[in-house]
Amino acid sequence: MDVLNLSAPNLPLNLITTLVISIILGFAFSFFRGASMGRLIFSVIASIAGFYFGQFIAGVFHWNFVVWNGVHLIEGILGSLLVLWVINS
Repeated sequence: MDVLNLSAPNLPLNLITTLVISIILGFAFSFFRGASMGRLIFSVIASIAGFYFGQFIAGVFHWNFVVWNGVHLIEGILGSLLVLWVINS
């Protein structure tokens, strides 16, 4: 069972897509909070982890709201925002 849909043909595009989206979310969240450079790096790493957590949950429960080339966009963004909210509260 490939929950994250990381099979050979999809791997490069999935990794690039998820990294770009999650890095943008982490950077934007830190920018609007006025965080320091260390907090920016921590937020980007947490955003990446949250995006993959959302992908994993979507794969386990077979949620397919908005899927673009195997990337669960809505679930990944919600997972990323949830983790960013938790670490900054």
